Amino acid sequence: MTNDYLKDLDDWDEQSQQILLSLAKNDEFISFEELEKGILRKAKNQLNSIKTNQSFQEISNQIALESPFGKNSLIYKPTIEDYDDLNKEFYTDSIDYELLANDLRNNLLKSTNFLFDYQKYKKDSLTISHSNTLGIPIVHEIKDNSSDLYFETGMLNKRKNLLSNRSKYYFGIYSHHDKIIYNLNFIYKDGENINFRKVENKISEELTDYVVNDEYIAIKLYTKNSDVYLKFLETIYGSEDREYMKNKIILYYKDFITNGKNNADILDSLYESIPDFVLEKLSDEELWNDLVTLSTASINRVGTDENVSIINLLGGIKNYTWWYNKINVNANVVQRLLENFSKQYRDQLIQIFSTIGIHNWTNKELEKAWKFDIDYERVEVDYKETIYYTGYAYYIEEKNKYDVGTAIFLYENFSPNRKSEIKDTLGLHSPFDVVKIPLEKNNYLYVPCFVAEY
Repeated sequence: MTNDYLKDLDDWDEQSQQILLSLAKNDEFISFEELEKGILRKAKNQLNSIKTNQSFQEISNQIALESPFGKNSLIYKPTIEDYDDLNKEFYTDSIDYELLANDLRNNLLKSTNFLFDYQKYKKDSLTISHSNTLGIPIVHEIKDNSSDLYFETGMLNKRKNLLSNRSKYYFGIYSHHDKIIYNLNFIYKDGENINFRKVENKISEELTDYVVNDEYIAIKLYTKNSDVYLKFLETIYGSEDREYMKNKIILYYKDFITNGKNNADILDSLYESIPDFVLEKLSDEELWNDLVTLSTASINRVGTDENVSIINLLGGIKNYTWWYNKINVNANVVQRLLENFSKQYRDQLIQIFSTIGIHNWTNKELEKAWKFDIDYERVEVDYKETIYYTGYAYYIEEKNKYDVGTAIFLYENFSPNRKSEIKDTLGLHSPFDVVKIPLEKNNYLYVPCFVAEY
């Protein structure tokens, strides 16, 4: 084999020849076969004997533990085993949510050893006191909800241990007792390989989630306020996660609404707290169909508040002309609303209908609008006779039209004697035709005929 290396010796310069002869004399040449075994790994690689499956931190900790300093060594980083064991006990009193959000933002995905200790986020409860009828002092504790990041229900595991920096969070958006609940959960490091029950439920009978493997959950947060939910995520992860979750909320809400069709109670709960960004994604056709369903409910029934839900729904109108035409041929829907609506909210409802009209009435129609006297006006003729007059709008169902005018009542000695009517010479009116109600200082409120009826 040595001769193979030296057969072309004359091709080298004198100095190179001396080096090659010296190598050959000491048998220090490496054959191609030997080289192939080492580089192409066709035989056992000598480096295998010093390889390890341990991480750099694990090796550092091992070195530290073998030193006289042990866990007090500067290179030792505490692990899960150095802190509390598994625990299902949660702290549920007042929480400093702003501090919690900032800590999660600064550590969660940046530190491999973010130690979670619930005591850091405990917040003193506000107290109010009074005496009962016997003079005995009574003290009540109330949670401080002044923060923009306040969650109605916050649960912090009392186990002091490392948080996972691999998983961002688990979330849930679900219906609970006719309310939409938004949920966030953050897990411990030793829960990274746990197969949690999927939280993205559409319906949940219990408020608490992750009933299975609860001991691996460090933080559980619940709120009915989508703004709080989104702001908390944005504080920790930025606008990208906020937009991601907004899209998730839109998808879930649309699904909830679809499943709640023809059920006024479900639709009432959904629209009562519907976020504006969800409302923007619902078409006029979808809104109208849900309004029809809600109009059949007992709006003022104890325990419900369809007034707010309907006001919110109508706040999502996009095409005023579409609604103008739709109501003109379906006056019974808005009549049911006005008949059952609470006086507390009726002004808001009338304002919405007038806004639809203003987007459709022409200046000529406004000028010719019938002056509708909403209150009884009194005119004394003499000491025996008094005249009262007021506006009227009678709905003629078979024609879907309104007869509009002023009714005049003559009273003799405080008893009604006779009544006459002055009718609008323009004839019968469509439900959305305009009438004007006198206000102070020669101003007018313009409303549709179906509003004037009430």
